[in-house]
Amino acid sequence: MLEIRIGTRGSELALCQATLAREAILKNYPEANVTLKVIKTTGDVKLGPIPETVVGKSWFTKEIEDELLNETIDLAVHSLKDMALMPPPELYIGAMLPREDARDVLVTRNKEKLKELKSAASIGTDSARRGIQICALRPDLKVRSVRGNIGTRLLKLDSMEYDALVRGSGSRETWSHRSSGAIFFIRRDTAFSGAGYPGYRAQAVTKRTCRNYSKFEPPRNGTCGTY
Repeated sequence: MLEIRIGTRGSELALCQATLAREAILKNYPEANVTLKVIKTTGDVKLGPIPETVVGKSWFTKEIEDELLNETIDLAVHSLKDMALMPPPELYIGAMLPREDARDVLVTRNKEKLKELKSAASIGTDSARRGIQICALRPDLKVRSVRGNIGTRLLKLDSMEYDALVRGSGSRETWSHRSSGAIFFIRRDTAFSGAGYPGYRAQAVTKRTCRNYSKFEPPRNGTCGTY
């Protein structure tokens, strides 16, 4: 029996992504035993603001990459946005799932739209791109860093630590029901989406492992394919 071990972070969104990858693999390899292994990364342990010195590095992936290199897992599932700019040369992107909705959303506690938020309202995001764009649209608002998984952030919103949150809309079916506020899409003509966001489910795989997955679509550019 083909054994495939998928490494993933333990957040709700990461597990959702890994499960989608598992289901896609099983469609091509119904006889396989595909299991998930939760791996805690530096970014999961250190919940403060991400230091500028590590932006673009393996803050959320290094421990997973180490397990790939040690062959304790066969492949890993990441959001492309979380991957390092320069991953280990032994690893590469072997496949991707279809991209989801690329728009950002505003989640407000009192159901206000962006233009309706009071002056000096507190907006939570951990994205410099989103913060800059919000300041351009509403310079009177206060953009503050917010960390944690989706559930943690929504709890901070409901407990009045923030007046609103800005985040990606991807996989919102897994979290939207947990918010007591309102969710508004931010128009694409006022805010651009991040590169590789929000739904490229990147597969960082070893070359040894990738050769075994002959039923994946062949890579179009020599480095990545799709399920």
